[in-house]
Amino acid sequence: RVAAFAPSFDVDNIRERLAGLTETLGTPLRQIAIGREQDRLDVADVAALWEDDCTAAVALTNSATLMALAALRHLGRTVPDDVSLIGFDDYDWMAVAAPSITAIRQPVREMAQVAWDSLRKRIKGGAALNTHTMHQPELIIRESTAPASR
Repeated sequence: RVAAFAPSFDVDNIRERLAGLTETLGTPLRQIAIGREQDRLDVADVAALWEDDCTAAVALTNSATLMALAALRHLGRTVPDDVSLIGFDDYDWMAVAAPSITAIRQPVREMAQVAWDSLRKRIKGGAALNTHTMHQPELIIRESTAPASR
């Protein structure tokens, strides 16, 4: 019983993250859209979308991780005692939060190298190929995840 938090589920990279998680977990995730910067829901509205039987949440962006934490706090839920939480992108604050946040870390250096190589080819007059490269993320386990208590 896992909820997925994201600004929107209408963006390709978010849909790909959701599909990967669904495949990995073997079950669909309950989608909670928090809204984009200009039309973001407030914490109470996001908390109202939470379903009581969810024992875990995966936030698919940095802002979604922060909103998930705020919504769970608003509901009086503790991480990881009531709900396990996984964030995305492994921002520096995630390692020092209390509890520290388990994160899905993208291989940023590898991604940057692919982008740089593609740009360098275009600068040198090479064909402007529109490519889609998949990279393998890494799960960084910290304090925000635990076995389900119920």
